[in-house]
Amino acid sequence: MKVLHIGKYSPPFFGGIENFMMDLGQACAAQHVESAAIVHHHQSGQKFDKREMDGLTVYRVPCYGQLMFAPVSPAFLFYLNRVIDEFKPDILHFHVPNTSAFFALLSTKARALKWVVHWHSDVLGDNSPWFLRAFYPVYRPFERWLLKRAKKVIATSAPYLQSSLVLKQITNQCQVIELGIKPREGTPAQARLRGEHQPLQLLVVGRLTYYKGHRFLIDALALLKSQGLTNIVLNIVGGGELYEQLQQQVEQLGLSSQVILHGKVSFDALQSQFVQADCVCLASIERTEAFGVVLMEAASFAVPAIVTDVPGSGMSWAVQHGKTGLVVNRSDAQALAQGIEMLYRNPDQLFEFAQAAHQRFLQHFQIKAVASTTIELYRSMSEQ
Repeated sequence: MKVLHIGKYSPPFFGGIENFMMDLGQACAAQHVESAAIVHHHQSGQKFDKREMDGLTVYRVPCYGQLMFAPVSPAFLFYLNRVIDEFKPDILHFHVPNTSAFFALLSTKARALKWVVHWHSDVLGDNSPWFLRAFYPVYRPFERWLLKRAKKVIATSAPYLQSSLVLKQITNQCQVIELGIKPREGTPAQARLRGEHQPLQLLVVGRLTYYKGHRFLIDALALLKSQGLTNIVLNIVGGGELYEQLQQQVEQLGLSSQVILHGKVSFDALQSQFVQADCVCLASIERTEAFGVVLMEAASFAVPAIVTDVPGSGMSWAVQHGKTGLVVNRSDAQALAQGIEMLYRNPDQLFEFAQAAHQRFLQHFQIKAVASTTIELYRSMSEQ
């Protein structure tokens, strides 16, 4: 059996969906399902290339930037057909949202194969920008067409399946398979106890975009500072359209010594951030944050998390309130501040959360188990 994954990008680009797709493809390859992926270069001006990455063949297609968070790659259809001819897959595994997936609808070679759609999130959320809302009526017919042709649709959590306006219409096609990752090399296996006088090290990883809720976290630190609690550092890793706006917010609130915007960092630098972190924060405000792969990354490093209670998101399933971290009200700086203060003042509790988070990773978030379930789905499709 051969499976071709269709995604946005691949490492060294860092993104939750991208890393999961790579881990899944490599884990399936290790279980004797020949796997490849076709993605876009994350930098403009690059030529089509092919490389082997730990058992996964990765084809990268030229890209000319982004439009409304989507890669601009007008030749994707040409390269998709070329890769299908060369790799000869039995199944196409789409990771969406990704507008380039729609090129498969125009390919007779692609339409002759069986399709599975991995639904990582709806395009629209409660607070989506106006341009996404304006564009969605154009996008929606292609989305429907893609789903109609799919034999199976994978939802990443039961809460998301139940809340997605799109998936609720096709529940008979859907199967829930939670996400997973493989532990990174050098991942510490044990939690660490923060010293009494050491600063609480908070970490945020992700694109600096509207739905991630970074501004509420920064406001939370400002609230804590006004109460005299300043021994807290917030490291923000990632690039995006809100970088300058968030930097201005930090400076206006007088938090430059506590809040550090690192921008995009290397893989090794990100690993170091996880090693140093006491807690990961995911203050997302809507279901566009369907799961939060960074929560599994953190748990693999024995780092607990504070997340928000976004209805339908898998965040509050991935993090067990009061056991592996905290779940607080979304869009609420005061609630975030209270959660951060509780962890700061209770290092023993933080340590217990860290231990439990790592155990939950070992029991529920291993990519090998996810790959085995996905392969069973592939085989059931092949028998149809």
